[in-house]
This record gives sequence, structure tokens and C-alpha cells, in this order.
Amino acid sequence: MKVVLTGWKAGLKKISLDVLLVKRLNVSIAAAKKHADDLLAREVIELDIDPGSALDFVRELEGLGVICHTEPAGP
Repeated sequence: MKVVLTGWKAGLKKISLDVLLVKRLNVSIAAAKKHADDLLAREVIELDIDPGSALDFVRELEGLGVICHTEPAGP
């Protein structure tokens, strides 16, 4: 399943977002920071995540100020 990050709200908790991305995606802090910086630059970010944890991940992202949604993975 894809989680698509499309924007952010005022008060976005960027450092917490970096930590969440490292934890949930098992990526380096540099990769997580790049995703967060790209989001702040108004780029759309698509992340592949296990379908069983996608909704929890979206809730956590929204709690940090990220505007996002899920989409089914492509073929």
C-alpha cells in the first residue's frame, strides 16, 4: 500500500516526522530528513508501507501535521 504525503499544516513537527519516518520505514535519518525537506518544498511523497500498518501510520503522520492519504499499491 502507498501512503501519499501531499502537504503540511502550520505547526508541522518536522523533527518528530524525521523520527517517525526512520522508525516506520527503517530508513536512515538522512533519507527521512530528505523526505521531510521535500514535503516542506511542496513535493508529493509516495511511501510504500505494509497494508496492515498503513492506517496507523497515516494517523501518526496527521498528528504531526502532515496532510496525507493511502492508495492501493500499483501492479
